[in-house]
Amino acid sequence: MGLRLDEAVAYWFAKNPGLTRTEQQVGARIEVVFNELVDAQAVPMPGVLETLEFCREKGLAIGLASSTVLPIIEHILEKFRIRGIFQTVCSAAQET
Repeated sequence: MGLRLDEAVAYWFAKNPGLTRTEQQVGARIEVVFNELVDAQAVPMPGVLETLEFCREKGLAIGLASSTVLPIIEHILEKFRIRGIFQTVCSAAQET
């Protein structure tokens, strides 16, 4: 199982004491760069959009759970114009 963004940043900070930026600054920068990469390169896997639309047309409730931070999730959903398909969106980063 992978680490949430905050956990990964904390891990590397523990391994590299004396870094000049804060964990929050590094996490925020990662979010910005990741979203830029999504905008430049991300494409949905074949069939995903069609499958989501099929489920929506059938009236199925669809939720999304991810360990990714919510701003990145929302960015991806908006990029592919699929936010409205999901009745709920949950990020593990919000869970304690």
